Amino acid sequence: MKPLLLILNPRRIPECVDAISSLPVDKVWLQNYTESELADVIPDVLSHVGHDPIGILSDDTVPTRAALDAVLALAAPGRVTTGWCNLDDTSDLVNLSTEPLATSTPTTTAYTFPTRAWVEAHDTRAVPTYFAGHCLTFMDHDLWQRFPWQCHGGPPGYASDLMLSWRLQEAGVPIIAARDGFVRHVKARWNYVDDTPGRQLLIGVEPSGVRLDLQGGN
Repeated sequence: MKPLLLILNPRRIPECVDAISSLPVDKVWLQNYTESELADVIPDVLSHVGHDPIGILSDDTVPTRAALDAVLALAAPGRVTTGWCNLDDTSDLVNLSTEPLATSTPTTTAYTFPTRAWVEAHDTRAVPTYFAGHCLTFMDHDLWQRFPWQCHGGPPGYASDLMLSWRLQEAGVPIIAARDGFVRHVKARWNYVDDTPGRQLLIGVEPSGVRLDLQGGN
């Protein structure tokens, strides 16, 4: 196993950058791209690497090595394994879905979010879910070929995580969350752009680009 972590990196939140940088895994920082732009960028990146499985993580999270290890311990060909996080700074709900997604349309009714306590009380370390929210979400290279990056809407695009989860659900590909894969999400309010000072998007402010980090620092 030679995992690679793709980091959606349109911000510079110091505590998140530090936590992600410390993970002992090869990384690709996808800096300052819109979601729609990544439809061309990610396939190009994956065509030049020899890693498997390949994961993705949003840069407004504070992951731990324990969470990464828990997710990778469940990784297997033909299925998706994921960590999970709180929806926002105040919510008890987390970004998994205990029931099939009701719609591919990005609305609050698409998901059946469980609480953090519910996930952590699960009697096995593998928790079935129908949604994976770019929170240490890994799948093998073949699945990335079958389900290339897509998002809703025209540029700049949005809800790429729901788009992937819906397509996996329709194809019967299982998604397994690691019970011990909790990651803290630093977001003020779910489903809204976070205008907290220091968390602003830098798309169009700083140049976009791809940076490879072979277990190095930031």
